[in-house]
Amino acid sequence: MLFASPDPLTQKKVNIVFEDNPPNLEEVILRLTQQYVDQGNAIEIQNVSGGFQLRTKPEYDNFVRRLLNKTGQLHLSQAALESLS
Repeated sequence: MLFASPDPLTQKKVNIVFEDNPPNLEEVILRLTQQYVDQGNAIEIQNVSGGFQLRTKPEYDNFVRRLLNKTGQLHLSQAALESLS
């Protein structure tokens, strides 16, 4: 859900998807964040507008920008473009 959501993922959205027994989003985010840190991933989870979003770590922005400039085929949402800036 975090990857697929075009807007920051909120507990409210999670509750809609998991009607009967929704997971606690903040707990899931804490576990994922620790996993990403332990594995040295190039992505991170940030709190944005009361929800959560996957973002490229700032030190990898240059690679993403090069990819966008060379292929010209990636279509990013406004939120994704803001994440890169």
